[in-house]
Amino acid sequence: MNNRDISSQNDKIEVKVLIERLRVFWKPILVCLLIFIFVGFLYNRYSTKIYKSSTTILIKEESNSSLGSENLFDGIDLFGGQKNIKNEIGILKSFSLTKKTLKSLNYRVSYFHNGNIKSEDIHSKSPIVVELGNAKKSIVNNEFNIEIISEKEFELTIFCDDVSQYDLKNERYVSNQEFDIEYSAKHNFGELITTPFFEFTINKDNFEFFTIDKWSNYNFIIHSYNDLTEHFLKNLTVNEIDKDASILKISLEGTNPKKINDFLNRFSQLYLEFGLEEKNQIAANTINFINNQLETITDSLSNVEIELESFKINNPKVQIINKDFNSFSQIEKLEEEKAILEFNNKYYISLKSYFQENNNSLELIF
Repeated sequence: MNNRDISSQNDKIEVKVLIERLRVFWKPILVCLLIFIFVGFLYNRYSTKIYKSSTTILIKEESNSSLGSENLFDGIDLFGGQKNIKNEIGILKSFSLTKKTLKSLNYRVSYFHNGNIKSEDIHSKSPIVVELGNAKKSIVNNEFNIEIISEKEFELTIFCDDVSQYDLKNERYVSNQEFDIEYSAKHNFGELITTPFFEFTINKDNFEFFTIDKWSNYNFIIHSYNDLTEHFLKNLTVNEIDKDASILKISLEGTNPKKINDFLNRFSQLYLEFGLEEKNQIAANTINFINNQLETITDSLSNVEIELESFKINNPKVQIINKDFNSFSQIEKLEEEKAILEFNNKYYISLKSYFQENNNSLELIF
């Protein structure tokens, strides 16, 4: 018997031993396998799913040649030249733009369905809507639980410790004083609910979802826009994906795909509107600046013309000859250079004053 036959026989023996051992331990192995499958099912069924949505924006690096600025103000960087991509990324990641988007979408209140294990964000599928009305103060970032009893009645419950009242208008906490709140009562839809800590009305909205889904337990959260803005900014990314074409990719992660899509659509819209407002403001400021300077130049030219006519009347024998190299031409060129320098000086003084009066960098549109 050669070595190959011996090796093959040894392999057969080892396989037989393995099979015999599996026969002995098949029950524990099967139990472990079933447990792993069950745990995987639970994780896939009840873990919070995170969705990601993206959009792209093309940053056009446009000059202001349409305004004729290069011809009017040669050598003066009045219009800021081309857009800086890093500046545009800074605007897209700004707190103010994100907060403005959330406010325009009315994301002050979030709605959830209470499942057996987890809560699900039901943005745009909620059978109820919370109307804050003229409420000035409330409890924020805490869950209000609702159990729908009938098409007319529900039970509102909230239990929370160490909470402070929040000024909804000024987006700040009223004081450092904290309270423990325990509230549970039945109310009718459309009824104004008033307590020392909160005030709102709960109305029916898309109530067919309640009928179709057969869900009765819900909760909602009244947000602080400042905290909500911080949350969205943490999940918002802006990256440059094509340097040659200046294309920016804006991505957002969240638990509700429609909610993040709605946000990105409005976010992009407000950014583009901001760019249009910026251009309109530049044009308006430019026109005002030019008009002011034209008034000054017109007055100066009128004075010079009057003086020249007076000189001709008083000195009829003197003939003024325009040649490139005579003294009058030289004086004329010097006066022109002087006018340009005075114009530049006035512009920079105006620009300095504008910077001093506007501390918000997003408002610096020169």
